[in-house]
Amino acid sequence: CLGSNLTILGFTLLLKSIWEIPFFAVSGRLMKRFSYRMLLSFAAFIYACRWSVLGFSDNLQVLIWSQILLSFSFSIHYFASVAYVDVLTPQNYRATGQTLYTAVTLGLGGVTGNLLGGWVLNHFAAETMFQLTTVLALAGIPFLWMEKKDPSIKVSREKDI
Repeated sequence: CLGSNLTILGFTLLLKSIWEIPFFAVSGRLMKRFSYRMLLSFAAFIYACRWSVLGFSDNLQVLIWSQILLSFSFSIHYFASVAYVDVLTPQNYRATGQTLYTAVTLGLGGVTGNLLGGWVLNHFAAETMFQLTTVLALAGIPFLWMEKKDPSIKVSREKDI
């Protein structure tokens, strides 16, 4: 793939993991400053940027450096989602809430994403799949803001900036 090999792929994944450390390190400050909706919207936008790069670029170096976008978007998405699930779940059921979140996102989401991605790859080019995921990520952002606010959730961090 674009002149790469398993060593380059492994190095890229190593860089991605290393870059996640500083992004997770600033997560507390980001959550104090921005709402969950804002953080999740920003993560979806960054995911879309990365998938757009993957869908339109054929430059190996650009694709490797796009891993920074993955590190950033994944970190924001993960810490904001876990924190938001914690806020939405009654205190006695927080472990259950986190378990359900993980099962749905990593389990059901992973299976569904792999099945649909495989179908798309069987019928279209990989670039088309990444272009489609770009559109889907951007299309999902308005849904984050359509959620009816629950007046029983009183959390100072949940502001609509």
